[in-house]
Amino acid sequence: MDRKLGKIQSLLNAQIGKGGVHNIVTAVQSYDKSLDFVGAAGVADPVSGVSMTPETPYFIASVTKMYTAAIAMQLHTEKKLDLEAPISSYLPSSLVDGIHAYKGIDYSRQIKVYQLINQTSVLADYEMENPRGERVFSRNCGLVTTAPSISRRRFELPVRCLPTSPRESQARHITLISITASWGKSFSSSRENSWKSISRNGSARPWG
Repeated sequence: MDRKLGKIQSLLNAQIGKGGVHNIVTAVQSYDKSLDFVGAAGVADPVSGVSMTPETPYFIASVTKMYTAAIAMQLHTEKKLDLEAPISSYLPSSLVDGIHAYKGIDYSRQIKVYQLINQTSVLADYEMENPRGERVFSRNCGLVTTAPSISRRRFELPVRCLPTSPRESQARHITLISITASWGKSFSSSRENSWKSISRNGSARPWG
């Protein structure tokens, strides 16, 4: 490893233990690729002590939403997904009906696909809100947050306002995933195709 790459690796190693950091993966590449570094530090599993590597899978949290939105736009470009269509055009009524009831009126079939993308569907947040007497999902990692489980919970959580208001929720993201998944493509293959499309337009491809 040359001096520059070794210095970057040393910086990574120095971050472990700071502010609760247990592991880290970093990629640095200059435009002309004269600098091309991928490295990791720390442990991937504190129980086994297995070291973190650039190939170790890790939880990317809300970065997934960027990929999901890109896949939705790819399907729109392929004329397979109408952003102006109601979500009921792509999902069964068992999942849609009652998902957005506000002041006694069900607005569920008025929610459009684009509102899932720009976060204006105002679906109740199953992760941060909870029915009376129950814990929120974010405090119970044992609960499975699938589309059916969210659908069952929709009658128990309050909707705060009408669609078109900006408000983030995990239910919005899971619903959008359900729509993109209805085309039978795996998330990984769809993500790869999205990056190929972006690269053709002159954008740099990120690592990962």
